[in-house]
Amino acid sequence: AACLGRAALVAGRGSRGDACVVAQEKKPDVWSCPTDCAAVAAPSDPGRRVACIRADGQPCVSHARRSPCRDNATNATELEWHDERWHGDVCREPDGNFHCPVDCSRTHGSRPPYCLKARVATKPCRTNFGPARPWGKPKPKVLPGWGFEQPYSLACVGRPCDVVKATSLDIVVAAYDYGTAPVVMAVAAAAPARVAPVRAFLYCKGPAGCDPADVAAVRALERVASVEAIPLPNVGRCDHAYATHAVRRRDDLADATLFLKDTTPWHVHLGSMVNVLGLARALPANLEAFCARAPISETLAFELPTYESEQCYRFGKCYADESYQRASVRPLGAWLTARAGVRVGERGVAACLGGAFGAGREAIRRTPAATYAALASELSAGDSLEAGHFAERAWFAFFGVARLPPLVRNRAVVYAFGDAAGLDLPSDRAGRDDGWDYLYFVREDAASTKAPRGWRLVFSRTPATTLKAAPHRDPHLAAYAHSLYVEARPDVRAAAEAVATALSAGASVALR
Repeated sequence: AACLGRAALVAGRGSRGDACVVAQEKKPDVWSCPTDCAAVAAPSDPGRRVACIRADGQPCVSHARRSPCRDNATNATELEWHDERWHGDVCREPDGNFHCPVDCSRTHGSRPPYCLKARVATKPCRTNFGPARPWGKPKPKVLPGWGFEQPYSLACVGRPCDVVKATSLDIVVAAYDYGTAPVVMAVAAAAPARVAPVRAFLYCKGPAGCDPADVAAVRALERVASVEAIPLPNVGRCDHAYATHAVRRRDDLADATLFLKDTTPWHVHLGSMVNVLGLARALPANLEAFCARAPISETLAFELPTYESEQCYRFGKCYADESYQRASVRPLGAWLTARAGVRVGERGVAACLGGAFGAGREAIRRTPAATYAALASELSAGDSLEAGHFAERAWFAFFGVARLPPLVRNRAVVYAFGDAAGLDLPSDRAGRDDGWDYLYFVREDAASTKAPRGWRLVFSRTPATTLKAAPHRDPHLAAYAHSLYVEARPDVRAAAEAVATALSAGASVALR
């Protein structure tokens, strides 16, 4: 690395040379020289405390200018440019994590915009180093690494997961200003026939309570056996609704319960609905816990001194009341012990972020009803609470899940018919396992047909019209979470975004 610790690289001008700086809000900035340069007498610039030169005495021009991403244990060298105001430039690592370019600094808690300009700590990083910044590329609606590409986590009691036995399902939706019907409709449509009965519980926090038209749309769904609409005060966000449900229905739970927000399908940039529907497509009868994102191991020392909602600092869509209340007991480890009596180990807490998760009956009952009632009471103190962030990270602990559950990746299929042409995949794409399979359907009597490059030939009796309208009825497609019919060579990244975007808009049946 050109700069050590938290220091960021600053390009020099004239005789001053490049330098490293740690910006401090209330104290003078701390200056030093890059590791491939040496310090000399301080320049006349009063805002700068050091001048740096190369070994030949010329002003320092650090090697990091050529590659703003440092080489580390993961060999992360890929610069990812962004021009959104809620996302700075980042260096993307092979495992999906990131670090910041050398002339930028990471935000506190790795919150958006993730990387900031070194000396303008309120603006997203736009690195001045490395290759020329590309322009004119279309902006993806789904963040890189999210949507279809983002794995979900799944734990089953006794392993392996039983996806054959009949299973009852409760769909819990915490709602404010979006309709609940698209969420319930998509999940119910994705669930196979063995999942029954399906019940819906709508917890409405909007100023007018539950929208009668929205509730009627849920009641009209044939797959949904019963619907309860419960108005709640707008406090404690979705976790207050989930805790309320755990108290109300603890003695009458389905085999599996999905806890979802009304915004789950509409947060297209995250694409979590893809994973919710992938789980619903193969819902285990012995479900223990599910998270629509890859969970994290949260430190017991976690606390959040200040907070601004994600939608507020990303898109300017702020809650009417963004005032924030600290928890009386903190940090997270102390809160869990005091509030829930949960004993946590030194490794931290398995945390599912985002408010989209599920659990089996026995997992929910591992925590007493009194604990859920106390949680609901604490979350009734306001709308923006540090205790709410603790609760978001505590659900797996309430369910008795101490370790991070295994990750599951959606598998999807791109399929076409024997009369389609020009489907050969690029040579660097054929044979690569990127979560997609490519099936080329032909009639059983077309033995001489060859599959395009990178595709697998499938002989089928299923009529083409049926494959287009209901692909899951064909045994070759039934096991896939999502399918995409094409008539021309698909672009894998575009296909993944098409699935994530369309499913997030509720088009579960069309793409299933």
